[in-house]
Amino acid sequence: MTLFIASELVSKPEHKWSQTEEAMLATLALSDEYQQVPEKSPLITFGQALFFDKGLSINGQVACASCHQPALFFTDGEPLATNGLLPTPRHTPSVALLNDADFLFWDGRKDSLWAQALEPLESLLEHGASRTFYLHYIKRNYPETYQAVFADEVSLAIADELPAQASPVAYQDWQTNWQQMTDRQQQAVNQVFSNLGKALAAYQNSIKLKPSKFDLYVHSLKGDSDTKILDEHEINGLKLFISEKTQCTHCHNGAALTNHTFQATAVPKSNNDLGRINAINQLDNDIFNCYGQFSNKDNCFHLDYLKREGIDLIKAFKVPTLRNIAKTTPYMHKGQFAQLNQVLDYYNKANRPIQEHSEIVPLGLYPYQLKQLEAFLLTLSSDYANDDSWFTPLDLP
Repeated sequence: MTLFIASELVSKPEHKWSQTEEAMLATLALSDEYQQVPEKSPLITFGQALFFDKGLSINGQVACASCHQPALFFTDGEPLATNGLLPTPRHTPSVALLNDADFLFWDGRKDSLWAQALEPLESLLEHGASRTFYLHYIKRNYPETYQAVFADEVSLAIADELPAQASPVAYQDWQTNWQQMTDRQQQAVNQVFSNLGKALAAYQNSIKLKPSKFDLYVHSLKGDSDTKILDEHEINGLKLFISEKTQCTHCHNGAALTNHTFQATAVPKSNNDLGRINAINQLDNDIFNCYGQFSNKDNCFHLDYLKREGIDLIKAFKVPTLRNIAKTTPYMHKGQFAQLNQVLDYYNKANRPIQEHSEIVPLGLYPYQLKQLEAFLLTLSSDYANDDSWFTPLDLP
């Protein structure tokens, strides 16, 4: 008979992972990039002020934070966004943890976080104003801050020459006003507009997370210490998550737990929303894309090698992060599923509509395994590493 002393029982790990499994888990754990809060630069501070400023809307009632609420991991808890001027046709996605994303929105019609930030400002469903509106607003409310951050006195100075509302999109009279402007005037307006997007993106990229239970568990494996951070139920769910049976990590990988690509999953009630396939032309024709003069990227490989056709683009939508998934209900691009267990049940059955492409196959898990997988996913919740001062409106000169 072999005898074990009490100290040996205490130090015994709950589960032994293979070297391959441990290496996989290490790639999923929260990296320093997503944890370390940067110093609050003037650009980030300006972005924070803009993010919570309801004056950046035609009615003075809609801020970026109206739909992207920090308490809900920068979502809004609604199936379709309803906190703008009118309901939108899609669910509000989180704008956190997008440092590595080449494409933004559910369909990827923008190719940078700063370009993404611009579209809601002009959308008649969301903020509902025009490009000259924002130029006038910045000159009235943030002239010193804008010039200190971007050293761009010329663009603000031109505001007095411009109509209150002018834009190449939205209402016909706004478009007419835009067409009557000179190239120099349009250039100045677009410069200020793009800078607003860059300030907003700088703020959004500054939001960091504390380690979740899952991250603490993975880090504990390195020292072969007591690993009772996750219970047996959660560990079994983690084993399923990284298994070849579920193939969850084919899409949900890396520290953000998303590969930032697009997948056709035949989710019900998509109606006529064709997703990714309809975003390609928008990408190519966007003056704020990586090829444009307002981009600050050194290369545009993501556009150089952009997939522009194929059945796999039809009704394909962005793979979201799984971090803080408990705070981002409902789920999918139209909020089709109210609860996480409904999402898992859908993937478990993967019923494919007739004549509709889908890239998922049934998981074929037992009910108790689905509960284990859900238990693991709930260990991905964590608080912000930023203190509360990062999530409040600011008054700037």
